[in-house]
Amino acid sequence: MKNACLIICIIFFAFNCLATNYYVSNVGNDNNNGKSDAKSWKTIDRVNVQKLLPGDTVFFKSGDVFSGEIVIKYSGREKKPIVFTAYGGGQMPVITGTVSLGNWQPYKEGIQLANIAAPVYNLYVDGEIQTNARFPNSGLLKMDGGGGNRNAFIDNDLTQKDDYWNGATIHFRTWDWEYRTSVVKDYSAKKVTIEDSSTNNLSAGWGYYFDNKMEELDTLKEWFFDKTNSRLYYKPVANDLSKHTVEATVYEAGFTINEKVKNIHINNLNIRQFQNYGVLAKGANENIVITNNRLEKINLTAINFNLASKNCLAGNNQIRYINGRGISALEPENISIIENNISQIGNIPGYGISGVNGIIGIAIENVEKIKTATAPIAINNLIRGNVIDSTGYVGIRMDGAKSVMEQNIVSNTLIQLSDGAAIYCWAKDGKYYTYDNIIRNNIVFNITGNNIGTPFESNPIANGFYIDNNCYNILIESNTVFNSTGSGIHINSDAYDNLVKGNTVYNCQAAVSIAEWAKVNSTFGNRIEYNILFATNKLQRCASLSNWLLPSTKRLGTFNNNTYVNVTEPFVFSESYLAADRSVKVLNEYSFDGWKKNYGFDEQSKYIGNGHALAQYQRSAIFYNETKATKMIDLSTKEYFDLEGKSVKMLQLPAATSRILLYK
Repeated sequence: MKNACLIICIIFFAFNCLATNYYVSNVGNDNNNGKSDAKSWKTIDRVNVQKLLPGDTVFFKSGDVFSGEIVIKYSGREKKPIVFTAYGGGQMPVITGTVSLGNWQPYKEGIQLANIAAPVYNLYVDGEIQTNARFPNSGLLKMDGGGGNRNAFIDNDLTQKDDYWNGATIHFRTWDWEYRTSVVKDYSAKKVTIEDSSTNNLSAGWGYYFDNKMEELDTLKEWFFDKTNSRLYYKPVANDLSKHTVEATVYEAGFTINEKVKNIHINNLNIRQFQNYGVLAKGANENIVITNNRLEKINLTAINFNLASKNCLAGNNQIRYINGRGISALEPENISIIENNISQIGNIPGYGISGVNGIIGIAIENVEKIKTATAPIAINNLIRGNVIDSTGYVGIRMDGAKSVMEQNIVSNTLIQLSDGAAIYCWAKDGKYYTYDNIIRNNIVFNITGNNIGTPFESNPIANGFYIDNNCYNILIESNTVFNSTGSGIHINSDAYDNLVKGNTVYNCQAAVSIAEWAKVNSTFGNRIEYNILFATNKLQRCASLSNWLLPSTKRLGTFNNNTYVNVTEPFVFSESYLAADRSVKVLNEYSFDGWKKNYGFDEQSKYIGNGHALAQYQRSAIFYNETKATKMIDLSTKEYFDLEGKSVKMLQLPAATSRILLYK
């Protein structure tokens, strides 16, 4: 009997040690066994019915295109993951959410139609996204008011008959920091009523537009899908569509990893043109590794780790042309997001994720509710070495605790929205939400902001780093930020005990700012030390403090051991507050000496102003190293000087650092 049990155990162990390679190619056949290139499967449907075991690998042939959604139902083991990858040489295999359209028929007025049974989410022609029939064809309409209503508004400029807009999709702006999407429930007497309640009143001055309306298919590159008759209508630039690649998005997710599935690797694939996700981990997943992929042209999120994923990695992926988020994770633990290249996020206003934080390069967040000491939150996460360029809103958001964000390059943010930052964190009321994080050695630049479609279209709020409400014990160290239309580093109301140390801030409206407006005496203990804060013109300030609850700004933070530069303006610091009767706004401007006298700050700080010996150098430039190695810059063609007045002919910059130099 013992020998029989031993034999059974040996057989069981041997069976579980076996791993199978499966192959999928465009010339395969789903009736094959899939165990070689010659016996490859053909479709994603065949992959989905296979029970994959730990150690199994599914190979997609390089250069081939596979349409459909891969659903991962089985787990691997820690050292024997289930792998989805490429084989053969050449271009990455494509996993696409589209089907090709042909057999076009003329309709009328230059419009052509094709029959397609599946609902169509988006249309691409030669790889370019087309416009769902919209009004107006460009720009935004403006609300005239809604009487404090979150579900309806009046627009006196609308001329269409009653019921005309019923069923159309509406994209609208209700805050500086968000677009929302809904469906028109009723339209009558110039009043538009929507199905989903907004988070803000639909009041005068907010912008919006309609789309998904057949009657508005009047412009080249517009389309409309009639789900009742399963027909797609399109107004092409060229009448002969047979010479062009026309693809309709009909699938929602490239990869869906079911809840609690573990030990999955996805690499070396091109995942594109899905409606919702490139890769969705549905929650409580562990050891999901997503590396070396190209994810592009996805409406919501390229990579999404849903609630409570652990020990996952998203690394070295190329992510671009995403309407919502690049990489998103909700309350993860020990997740690493490293060395991804993320660009063109949220550049179509109104598309992507409806509502707040809908368009972000990387987002790690908590479930938005007050946390207790034992409640789960995002914790022990790493965001390192990512390059993020051109986002509609925030570049990187990192909530939670005991996490590190470092060596990221973030540029050209807040292109579509405002009141945000290139790098941002936030916390709901309470002390167990966002705290004890490190943000260091990041380079951030070109933060603009966009208030088009708001009641006040000028002066958008756009910051480099933004430590928002209730965040505490955040270390912001050795970062570089330049060219921000708002603050380089902003600490908002109710944020406390944060340390801003060793940063270089250049050409921002305010180098550092702290504001209190929500709760009295809730903003305190913030320290600003060993920074270079450089203003380049008369309108900029090295530091700005404001308090709209008390007639004082002295408790908001302390400043010392900093270097301040503004050679064009004697007043380099400002404070704003409401007078004691709360009826008058007071603005005080300070010189460096006046600032020290009024506050008692900066006894060990240095000031280079218009009376300083270096004031003869009226011009300046910032040099930075975005690479991972030391960078040498030859400056011999011009006479540059550092902030000590020493001539610089050759500049040596370690990785993720910067230097400001002066010249005449």
